[in-house]
Amino acid sequence: MKKAITKNLLSYVISAILFFLFCGRVDVFRGWIYFTLVFSGAIINNFILVLGNPDVLMSRSEEGKNTQPWDRAVLGGYFLLQILIIPCLSGLDVRYGWTFLPNYCMIAGFLIYLFSLIIITRAMLVNRHFEGTVRIQEDRNHRVIDRGPYRYIRHPGNLGMVLSVFALPLIVGTAWALIPAFLAAFLTIVRTVKEDDFLKSSLEGYREYATRVPFRVVPFVW
Repeated sequence: MKKAITKNLLSYVISAILFFLFCGRVDVFRGWIYFTLVFSGAIINNFILVLGNPDVLMSRSEEGKNTQPWDRAVLGGYFLLQILIIPCLSGLDVRYGWTFLPNYCMIAGFLIYLFSLIIITRAMLVNRHFEGTVRIQEDRNHRVIDRGPYRYIRHPGNLGMVLSVFALPLIVGTAWALIPAFLAAFLTIVRTVKEDDFLKSSLEGYREYATRVPFRVVPFVW
């Protein structure tokens, strides 16, 4: 459990260091707003899970056996963009003043992050199989979950992943960093399609669940 929490917080530490390093200074108000927000969100998320579903934190400490190789590749690209490229490019944009998004974008980024935090935390609370990678959890009696946000969309965690990558560019106010953010979102969509197909063919009851809940990520859209 401690390992999962540490990994989660460490990713934000790395991103913060890279952002301010590439900024060339630390007096970046909108940068401090973002990192204060995500550190607070991570602490709240972990605290809620410790109380409500500690099994999820335990299972996310290590990669489970039978993880799909394609998922490692997709997640590797996603986290490379989220943890390294977006903070670095955001920092450079701030440093050299290439672009500057207005304050209402900061508010939008704030709300987007809060929504992503809420939906991911809620999904993790109701789904004991919410691991970091795609696999059939034969060692944990894997079954379909249709409670909480899973009543409306089949992949609420992936929705949270798509939304969260836009928070830093919008809050800090850098348009250039939206480019890798859209690429990370695209990788998450690819992951959703492959994960959905894999579960339909491999997890008992999932195909029937997909018939009852027809939307993968966005209700009434897709």
